[in-house]
Amino acid sequence: MRGLLLEHGVALAQSDVAINQKIPRVLEDATQPLPGLLRELIDELLAEWRHLGERISVLTGRLEVAANADMTAKRLMTVRGIGPVIATALVAKETKPERFPSARKFAAYFGMVPDQHSSG
Repeated sequence: MRGLLLEHGVALAQSDVAINQKIPRVLEDATQPLPGLLRELIDELLAEWRHLGERISVLTGRLEVAANADMTAKRLMTVRGIGPVIATALVAKETKPERFPSARKFAAYFGMVPDQHSSG
């Protein structure tokens, strides 16, 4: 949405506030030189953005409930940087950490740190 609006001279910050509050004002502002079809498209994309935001909130809430109900996930969440999403992923995979040569390799397996491909 930001990219499409920028092509027509409307620059917006990269934030949820800009998307959820400023884009509707831009669409309602008749002085903005935006084609009608673009206004409709942006309005549809904004509705989809909000719907996806609500869905993410619901799913995150479900993950938080699941993480708080599982003792292993609760213990994992005491580690700095591990929240309900990572904790439930670790529990769901049931991966044995001892099969990895180092903690870094284990963290890279889950995408928490970049994979190392250097020789040194």
